Amino acid sequence: MFNVLDKTAPRDSSRPSGLVRLSSLLPISLLILSSFTALAAPRAAQQPDGTERLVFDLTQTLETPPQLEQDPNQLRFQLEGLPTEQGFLNLPRVRGFSVSGNTVTLEGIFNKPVQAQVLPGSSGVGSRLLLDLPPTHTPEHCWKPQAALERILAAEPPSVLSGKVGLVIAQLDAKGRFKRILARDENTVFPLASAYKQLLAFQALERVHKGEWKLSDTLESTPQNRSIEGYSKGKNTLETLLKRTLEDSENTAADLIHLRLGLEQPQTFVDALKLCSTRILLTTKAFWTAEAGWGGPDFTLPNPLEAARRFHFSRGEERLALARSIKDASFKRTGPQLEAALEKYFEGPAYNPDLDLFTQNVSTPLEFAHLLSTLYPSSSLGKQNLLFRKLASLSCCKPPVPKLHYWGGKAGSGWRILTLSGYLERTDGSRFVYALFNFGSKLDHAEKLEDQIPLALKYLAGQLERMR
Repeated sequence: MFNVLDKTAPRDSSRPSGLVRLSSLLPISLLILSSFTALAAPRAAQQPDGTERLVFDLTQTLETPPQLEQDPNQLRFQLEGLPTEQGFLNLPRVRGFSVSGNTVTLEGIFNKPVQAQVLPGSSGVGSRLLLDLPPTHTPEHCWKPQAALERILAAEPPSVLSGKVGLVIAQLDAKGRFKRILARDENTVFPLASAYKQLLAFQALERVHKGEWKLSDTLESTPQNRSIEGYSKGKNTLETLLKRTLEDSENTAADLIHLRLGLEQPQTFVDALKLCSTRILLTTKAFWTAEAGWGGPDFTLPNPLEAARRFHFSRGEERLALARSIKDASFKRTGPQLEAALEKYFEGPAYNPDLDLFTQNVSTPLEFAHLLSTLYPSSSLGKQNLLFRKLASLSCCKPPVPKLHYWGGKAGSGWRILTLSGYLERTDGSRFVYALFNFGSKLDHAEKLEDQIPLALKYLAGQLERMR
């Protein structure tokens, strides 16, 4: 099988020159398609090293690459022979394209020089124009599974799971490392919804184990820190809030724990694991405040997208400063005010799925599965490990897998978002972590997506059976 970086990959000259048999060019795990299949639409893929490549299949011969006009948010060049078209590209840094006359415009983040090259055509087929966006991270600084890992291709998900679906199921060896995986679109970035709350619970219990906190410690909800939906009123013990975070998926309970940990602490944990595509930094109230257009002077409707892009692609102290600013802005709004604003935003013309990716906590199925592999089999919690496992086992949603000794996990849902993740042990001693992410569903409200959970769990259980 060829991938999109393979310059020798064959073309199918029997089809229109703008379209290529994609299965012969891209491993499914790396394929990120635009929603259009017209001649103007480039093929797009993100590689494991973070390189993002766009391929334009041309009808004519091109001797040299066109001159690129690049600014931070657009890339423009002249190219003949493409019809008028515009569309969406689901790449981290390239969100859309348009063709008008001979001008091709790409929208996104272009903070590094884009490299262009031309591959000559053959047998009556035109040239290919390749555009490469260099990775934002140095590959050797990012975690990746061992090279010899056995990999099984996941089956197609049920059609009711519309939009992008990514999945990783990893069997763990005796040391908690990946032994083999079943996967599809494992390197694509997805919003996590409530799945990240497992990390908050783990970190809180880690502090209890170290003697820094007590389960009897109390935290108080106020109009400033209260998030949306149902919440724990007044003062509650840490143990109560942990239960409500995992079992009830309460946003305010999770935010109170997150704030006591310190806004940056979940990200510090993630960074120590070298999970370069994972961001767990904002509280629920903070990222929804940003989406509602109240995240500060730059996050104003009708278009807070540029501020969200800046936050998404920032790193280190710059990103933390932006996160703290968004958190501070969230304290100026009450939970009911935020709910009303979000309802208007999600139901109205200002809704943009890019804001979900750029503001919410995010990860890839592969990285999140690795994160889970460091939480559940860990002995670093001492006696608190029993409580962590108990609380996680009370959460939603356990897959219907036979011969199950233990399961713990966390589901999440949001506007066009559904996530299922967890850890399980079979009676034969085998252990697995999994992350099933769905984003961009045709269904919008969380309640509608939650109705699909039984079918998603059935699919997940079927894929787990393939790992036996």
